Amino acid sequence: MNVRDTNLFNSLNRELTHFSTNQKQLIGLGTVSRKDVFIYQIIDSVRRVRYASTIANKRFDASVSNPSNTYFDPLKAAVYHLGQGNIDEASWLVFLATHFGYSPSCGWNLTKDVYGKLGSVSYWTWNNISQNIQTFSLWSNTLQKSIEKLLPKRRFGNHRKYESLNPTANRALHLVISSYVNLIQQYQNHQGFFNEGFRNSGDSQFDAFDKLYDMMNPVISFGRTAKFDFLTMIGKLGIANIEPPKTYIKGSTGPISGAKLLFENNLKSNISTENIELYLFKLSQSLSINPFGMQVLEDALCNWQKSPENYIHFRG
Repeated sequence: MNVRDTNLFNSLNRELTHFSTNQKQLIGLGTVSRKDVFIYQIIDSVRRVRYASTIANKRFDASVSNPSNTYFDPLKAAVYHLGQGNIDEASWLVFLATHFGYSPSCGWNLTKDVYGKLGSVSYWTWNNISQNIQTFSLWSNTLQKSIEKLLPKRRFGNHRKYESLNPTANRALHLVISSYVNLIQQYQNHQGFFNEGFRNSGDSQFDAFDKLYDMMNPVISFGRTAKFDFLTMIGKLGIANIEPPKTYIKGSTGPISGAKLLFENNLKSNISTENIELYLFKLSQSLSINPFGMQVLEDALCNWQKSPENYIHFRG
């Protein structure tokens, strides 16, 4: 570890001990190895979360937004378009990046293929897609066969590994995209969508996140994880001032297992999701992991429970 990570490790070590002694016992961290591995996973999660915040403060030229360019990156492209005042394009790129995900084997190529119309001169920009959704649906019908020929083999990201490009699937791409476009158009544009999240939420970035999370229910194939990933990225990139107030652990697999292991050292524990969320919020406020501490814990718990005794580096 570098000096910065060593300092964070030492801080987290002290903070976890203090929390376990004074607020809620962390039974699952009963051995030095378990505690160390949990801290390593938190540090990895902090790095992943802060990466987005880091690029949000950088300036990029138009090359990162060109899907025909080798430098194309949908998140950097979102930052570029946000800098140009184009919130619609920035948000649309975050949505595509969330839906397809980053694959260890092919990177952002799947997002690049779709956004760039497989190398076409024109792209599926927000203006294009929102005005020509039927045309997109027809185009997407042949997408699977076209992409099957490309190398490296296209893969969805780890959080989206059950998605498909099959045009007859229940969650076919054209259905996903159409449902998202329809949702945003109910509020005219993305700014209107985000503004609605703040309506009756005061200036609370936490309440607005929670409201937007529920507002995204009509988007096909966007369940708990996708909604959480999309909205946290919107917040981290500075597109909207939102932050999760909890981990939305209900209905999860890895994160809830990690939480049961952490608090009860028992994967079969009947601890309620409400109590888990309460304890996790208090824990996040006690650790040096903010902002977006709830996402850090959600990610760290998911990875820690896979191998609580031996550290394994996970890429996402």
